[in-house]
Amino acid sequence: MFAGFIREIDSVGRIVIPMQLRKELGLLEPGSKLELFCDGKQIIAKKAVSDCIFCKSNDDLSEFEGKYICKTCLEKLKSE
Repeated sequence: MFAGFIREIDSVGRIVIPMQLRKELGLLEPGSKLELFCDGKQIIAKKAVSDCIFCKSNDDLSEFEGKYICKTCLEKLKSE
């Protein structure tokens, strides 16, 4: 767990997430995604987890045109 960081918001609403936090969450690649939530007067950010478009599983995913499908659903589609 890290101590809090204070960051400025730039003129278009961006903030820089410290490298230390990005490493901890595995958000090192450009295009990594975060989910943002508002809880009263707080903004909560967490690493976005992709899930299967059919069953919502997040195990053994393959990506196709920006969508994810799990191995089980892929096998079901192949067999139909």
